[in-house]
Amino acid sequence: MGKHPWLGKHLSGPSLPFQITFYEDRGFQGRCYECSTDCPNLQTYFSRCNSIRVDSGCWMLYERPNYQGHQYFLRRGDYPDYQQWMGLSDSVRSCRLIPHHSGTYRMRIYERDDFRGQMSEITDDCLSLQDRFHLSEIHSLSVMEGCWVLYEMPSYRGRQYLLRPGEYRRYLDWGAPNAKVGSFRRITFYEDRGFQGRCYECSTDCPNLQTYFSRCNSIRVDSGCWMLYERPNYQGHQYFLRRGDYPDYQQWMGLSDSVRSCRLIPHQTGSHRMRLYEREDHKGLMMELNEDCACIQDRFHLSEVRSLHVLEGCWVLYEMPNYRGRQYLLRPQEYRRYHDWGAVDAKAGSLRRVITFYEDRGFQGRHYECSSDHSNLQPYFSRCNSVRVDSGCWMLYEQPNFAGCQYFLRRGDYPDYQQWMGLSDSVRSCRLIPHAGSHRIRLYEREDYRGQMVEFTEDCPSLQDRSHLNEIHSLNVLEGCWVLYEMPNYRGRQYLLRPGEYRRYHDWGAVNARITFYEDRGFQGRHYECSSDHSNLQPYFSRCNSVRVDSGCWMLYEQPNFAGCQYFLRRGDYPDYQQWMGLSDSVRSCRLIPHSSSHRIRMYEREDYRGQMVEITDDCSHLQDRFHFSDFHSFHVLEGYWVLYEMPNYRGRQYLLRPGEYRRYHDWGAVNARWEGDSRAIARNDVDGPIHLVGGKGKADEDTRSLSQHRSSRKTGSGGVS
Repeated sequence: MGKHPWLGKHLSGPSLPFQITFYEDRGFQGRCYECSTDCPNLQTYFSRCNSIRVDSGCWMLYERPNYQGHQYFLRRGDYPDYQQWMGLSDSVRSCRLIPHHSGTYRMRIYERDDFRGQMSEITDDCLSLQDRFHLSEIHSLSVMEGCWVLYEMPSYRGRQYLLRPGEYRRYLDWGAPNAKVGSFRRITFYEDRGFQGRCYECSTDCPNLQTYFSRCNSIRVDSGCWMLYERPNYQGHQYFLRRGDYPDYQQWMGLSDSVRSCRLIPHQTGSHRMRLYEREDHKGLMMELNEDCACIQDRFHLSEVRSLHVLEGCWVLYEMPNYRGRQYLLRPQEYRRYHDWGAVDAKAGSLRRVITFYEDRGFQGRHYECSSDHSNLQPYFSRCNSVRVDSGCWMLYEQPNFAGCQYFLRRGDYPDYQQWMGLSDSVRSCRLIPHAGSHRIRLYEREDYRGQMVEFTEDCPSLQDRSHLNEIHSLNVLEGCWVLYEMPNYRGRQYLLRPGEYRRYHDWGAVNARITFYEDRGFQGRHYECSSDHSNLQPYFSRCNSVRVDSGCWMLYEQPNFAGCQYFLRRGDYPDYQQWMGLSDSVRSCRLIPHSSSHRIRMYEREDYRGQMVEITDDCSHLQDRFHFSDFHSFHVLEGYWVLYEMPNYRGRQYLLRPGEYRRYHDWGAVNARWEGDSRAIARNDVDGPIHLVGGKGKADEDTRSLSQHRSSRKTGSGGVS
């Protein structure tokens, strides 16, 4: 509430070349459309909108044509995906340019319909309507000057509604489904974000910055750690900044553009030590800390700290758990009362524990600090090439919502993604691994806790060597958090196991199929990711010249609806279509081949299961040599998935055989029952085994195994305890 935090000099309206650019794909990729005025129907210009660049002006986007549906307010800036503008989907169908307004702002809100009941007048932003006016609902409005954005929830969150000058006699008039209102914000234009405007360089403590600038909207920290203060002489709200770029004050959790003094935090190479006391003057219960603490209440059962003694190093105290709320710099000295460190009460929540993600290698480029679990990091950075873990243990995930490849990180510096065994620069979510005093896990040979069981309470570099288990199908984590590794000696893919039951290998994410299609060779050009069957890929790309299979086994089809030539792909990289024996760059549909633990197929010499029959349960590289058949006219797949090849040694045309009956060769898509080359056919059960515990490690077998060499086994590797 109060004056708008970003208010600066107003730019002259007529000189602004208002422009917004819509992009179909994330990261400003794909087809785009530029717009410079109101547009009631954008459907003719693009089918979806995943990123937006606002070059100038303020805009309101609408989910549906004719300014209907969900509304999203955008200022000047880059929005690389729709989460950045709080979008619910990639649907943007109309847009409105919000007129420039350089004068005052005035609006009246009413408790009842038709301007009845209690009336309040607003001339500036309101962070919480409930706190300021004791109102949770507004039934009518009169906007007299300026344009406003109404938010459904406090702190400018939830659904948004554009209010232009005029009368709104009912909440339906501004497009809301109910009268619920949380906050208001004026729409103004600001000068100094993004490192623009007058600047001042500082290299030491400064008790009064007012003589150098009147407001502060962006900061660049070239080196060191700093504490900023809202008022002169190191008073008011405090903000902790590390090295990096802060293009607007929200980036440092600022409440306004007021920065009046700053302090350089001395570099500390040794240890950190601090004592917390329950009472003033270092009396009552005492606890000593030498590492970060995410929640003082959970760890020490204290909600208040009344005195402190910092023995070594500098600390940042946070008002709330998980490093949120007001911040206070604590330098080595005694603090006999909470007033001594600048707090208004004795409330203490946490002492910082941080992981920092950097977009570029060597801790360069845009960065983001995180201190707790985060299900979606995409709004904060587009790629991650280096990571600094100040303390704690973390699990990074390749995809949002804790999905995809996992990477376990301890405290330390990781200057490039190879250091944490990453496959790419994609980090989309992360989890803080809680500290645990003891660890206990049970491994079972079969699903649902059946078969042989072994229990571990410490690290194991090779499960095969220690437990002599060939297969692990279920787990029960009794105490602590564990990391399961794909290969012995803590190598390969990793899986975080938190306390709980894992009845099948799918439960810990061992199989997470994904395939990526690229229009150009060498994984270049427009691309599309897929994780399940797709009958028509034409809307997503026009050609396919390279494919990356991150996991699972797939069948690609030359035509839509799983028709035409078929190509079987395992996990791996295919930089051009010759690599998967493709005849052209046409890929129009795809199928994920499900995992199967056993395989059985019957082959018949004649149609309708007549003539001589043979049954096989493993791979066969040469049917003619093995069974002396030259023709096969019908098949019956009893278990598992198989790939039939036109020529010996797994060459030539391929046909996916799923469980079922194939009474004639037309049923599996062949043009005849006699094969080219030596008139021989090859059958192969090329599908993922569940968990391959090879050499003693827990692995999702995404390298489809040839059962003639080793049956669909599951071998586990190393279980590393975090």
